[in-house]
Amino acid sequence: MVNKDRTMGSTHTRWSDTIRGRNEELMAEDDANNWYPFTQNIEDMIARIKEMEGFLDDFDNRLSEVIGNVKGLYKSLNKLGFMDKEFKLVWPVVKKLEEWINEEEQKE
Repeated sequence: MVNKDRTMGSTHTRWSDTIRGRNEELMAEDDANNWYPFTQNIEDMIARIKEMEGFLDDFDNRLSEVIGNVKGLYKSLNKLGFMDKEFKLVWPVVKKLEEWINEEEQKE
């Protein structure tokens, strides 16, 4: 999974600099049979894709959790009569709740 202490931007910059450096070495070398930098670049790209996949999976899980919480809140507010089926507040009920809150604050 993704290390939470690192940001994707800073690690991506270091990663891309490493790839560029290897590519420059590969282009500068006269030995055309040296495939190590190329294969290492491919392996690093695959590792980076896996890391980003983990980051996106984590983001998807968080997003799904938030959507679930919003749906639960909507259902609760709907059952209590504060919202109707079209996501609109029922203002007479909201104003009544405000009156109850103000009465309780005045008692204290």
